[in-house]
Amino acid sequence: MEARSWKTLDAAIEAQGFSGAVRVRSRGDVVYQRASGFADRANKIRNTTATRFGIASGTKLLTALGIGYMIDVGKLTLATRLRDCVSVELPAYHDEITLQHLLTHTSGIPDYLDEELIDDFDDVKLDVPWYELKGPKDYLAVLSRSGAAPMKTLRLDSEGSRRVNMPCLSSCLRQSLGRHLSR
Repeated sequence: MEARSWKTLDAAIEAQGFSGAVRVRSRGDVVYQRASGFADRANKIRNTTATRFGIASGTKLLTALGIGYMIDVGKLTLATRLRDCVSVELPAYHDEITLQHLLTHTSGIPDYLDEELIDDFDDVKLDVPWYELKGPKDYLAVLSRSGAAPMKTLRLDSEGSRRVNMPCLSSCLRQSLGRHLSR
């Protein structure tokens, strides 16, 4: 693309107040990149072209498909316990949570956010800043100690948090795929 096109894109980014990062490649070469807005609004930390974004629900389908694949090739089952496929200590989570519980959101894992008590999600803070959470394992370590009620007091087969179930599945998938692909 010619320089005029990049100026048009720059103008649109400014006019719309875009918050994120854009990288355009042509034949493997970066021909345009720009970051705008904040990676962490509460702490006023700006985005960079290296910022990793939490795309949250955008990965649910791919995570479920990946778990299905690992079940299909015999590396996991719906009865596989979460504790048997992740290397993160989960002291607050029930020992018998299975992939089926996580896939059907019946793990009983409480949510780490109470939406009825939160006015502005930009003000929500965890033990570590969001931008330092690089992968599912990082999220699990934070979410499992976020002050939620211990799992022993909750009932398995009751509704579980979709925000926590999917990082659990993603971490399990990542570790299982790593073992599967290394063989």
